[in-house]
Amino acid sequence: MVVINEEKCIGCGKCATDCISGTIRIREGKAKARQGCLLCGHCLAVCPADAVQIEEYEDTVRTYNSSSFDISEENMLNAIMFRRSIRNYTDKKIGKEQLEKLIMAGSHTATAKNRQEIGYIFVQDHLDQLKEQVFQGLGRLIEEQPEHPEIKTLKRFYKGRKSRPEEEMLFRNAPAVLYLTGDHLIDGGLAAQNIELMAASMGMGVLFNGYLTRITEILPEVKEFLKAEDKNILICMLVGYPAVRYERTAPRKHPEVTVL
Repeated sequence: MVVINEEKCIGCGKCATDCISGTIRIREGKAKARQGCLLCGHCLAVCPADAVQIEEYEDTVRTYNSSSFDISEENMLNAIMFRRSIRNYTDKKIGKEQLEKLIMAGSHTATAKNRQEIGYIFVQDHLDQLKEQVFQGLGRLIEEQPEHPEIKTLKRFYKGRKSRPEEEMLFRNAPAVLYLTGDHLIDGGLAAQNIELMAASMGMGVLFNGYLTRITEILPEVKEFLKAEDKNILICMLVGYPAVRYERTAPRKHPEVTVL
């Protein structure tokens, strides 16, 4: 719940004005929080007196500083334009600190009604076991369900399982796989995009792998291996350090834009 330190509160009303659920009111010159709060944190973020705390959250709040927070519009646009889907990786592992930053980028993404319901499953140390589960499951599915609507694609991946790592088409020699779980695809997509941008800033890259997402969902043994039997796999990302260097942005066609 939101806790307001009345000794610090100066009654400026900024928290009440910015409260999206209307649960904060100014009474007798002090902010008061009522029931029904979404715990969005806007009150804490906007308070000039640092008078607000939210007991449910554990991460460290950072105070705005222009030198470490601001990104120029040109640099931001260049970073977005320069991102590439990575299909060839080095064998360099992702460290604990790097993983924590990726997850933090995802967990601080906007979610509808502040659900914060996106979960993360990171596979690196046991990636070989995941691959074994996936390809065994594909083999079984191909044999038992020859009329499965995706059988042609599944056969292609299954046949390529013994290819050289850089030529295998499903895992594409990535050193790690990151799954996002939840009930709302939009929330998952937004979190995944922030993770990709964060990864790029650390010299890494990702590939959004829709095939592996679908395969994981239809193979119960794979979900069991991931300890995700009761979870919805929203997005799968291959993650690692690129084995290719890009020198410039790639061109795009002009989108259709309507201005009213």
